[in-house]
Amino acid sequence: MKALHLLFIDFNDSFSFNIIQCLKNLGHRVDILNHDRVDDYDLSLFSSYDIVVLGPGPGHIDDYPKFKKLLSYLLFKDEVLFLGICLGHQFLGDQFGLQLQRLDSPLHGRSLSIDQSCDYLGIKKNDIKAMFYNSWTLKDTSPSENHFNIRVIWENEMVTIVETPLSLGLQFHPESVGTSCPILILDYALSIVYNKSDERPNESNWALRPANYSTS
Repeated sequence: MKALHLLFIDFNDSFSFNIIQCLKNLGHRVDILNHDRVDDYDLSLFSSYDIVVLGPGPGHIDDYPKFKKLLSYLLFKDEVLFLGICLGHQFLGDQFGLQLQRLDSPLHGRSLSIDQSCDYLGIKKNDIKAMFYNSWTLKDTSPSENHFNIRVIWENEMVTIVETPLSLGLQFHPESVGTSCPILILDYALSIVYNKSDERPNESNWALRPANYSTS
């Protein structure tokens, strides 16, 4: 895959630096935008990036109402591709009709097998583990008929991957030292998202909108 121009949305998470460094190690150019500065950003610039990476962050997605509204707008515009990690993954699932629920036991630095997720990503290796840092998870529920078709991988009693026509979300932290083959996983994930650039639906084909789409 060619070197990409990425925009990383930072939610003030301690793992953001590590993810950005991994992306740079893959040869990609990374610009950084803090979530609380989105009002100062020219929205037309989002579509100039190959992929917008939604990073991890503390708390619940409802703690970021300004960004939720922006994300809904960008998904409707059908011009931006997204890769979501942890909190970013939850943002994407929420936009396409999945609901969040609190885990009975929060996963704060726990390494779990993700064989099904890796198989879905096309990584032909066995016994791969990934590090999880989350208190919330997307429910394994089917979106209603008012939402896009999406694909989910249910593993370790949570949705570990959510894929939509314009995005891919990973609940786990691919960059962590507790994740097997972190660079490989990130590379595969970016490739899946970038290849969607040839599959974007035309505006006239969008009979269904993201769940939380709003123009107000």
